[in-house]
Amino acid sequence: MVLQSTEYVSISSDLESQIGPEIPDPLAGHCFVKLDDSWALFIGGILIQTPSQKVFIYAIDQQLWSNDIPMPSPRYFHTCGVLKQNDVNTVVVVGGRDNDLVLDSTIIYKEGKWTEGPKLEGRLFLAASVVSFDKKALFIFGGCGYTSKVYIDECLPLFILKETSQIECLDEDCTLKKLAVSMEPPRYGSRAVLAQDISLLPPPES
Repeated sequence: MVLQSTEYVSISSDLESQIGPEIPDPLAGHCFVKLDDSWALFIGGILIQTPSQKVFIYAIDQQLWSNDIPMPSPRYFHTCGVLKQNDVNTVVVVGGRDNDLVLDSTIIYKEGKWTEGPKLEGRLFLAASVVSFDKKALFIFGGCGYTSKVYIDECLPLFILKETSQIECLDEDCTLKKLAVSMEPPRYGSRAVLAQDISLLPPPES
């Protein structure tokens, strides 16, 4: 069952929770990003076998949902992040699926409209991502990668990626480049968080 509910969880020592307002549609496989202290965006997803191109904006203080401008086409199992371009919020949405189609596109949401972003080197879904501290770059880790646009079956070991890439938005343009860093083992459906400069982390225990 795909849930339509939301829940607020306090990260204080008490870990209190309370029920939040229902999402307008029950969707899974979406992404949800915070624009600032007042607003967040809920982007895409799927209900049963129907992918969505809908976008909902959430007023954090009022706890209210409303419709925003939909994506150009449906997608789910995509990844996304919020960058800053000339102090303007820029939402980058990467890859995903549209039922049997695996996507190699990125789309950019800025100042109330969607535009095409840089093409991926391959087709990708279920990747992890994290935004840099300066909000200029979105790092993309692993995922399920396809060379064919048609999804065949499950994500077989052959398709699981270890590569890392970066989408950087400077001035008016966003560019994609592959990074030399790779993960071992390859993985998909994972999550990432930016903790601190990796050079400051203690060495792993032997």
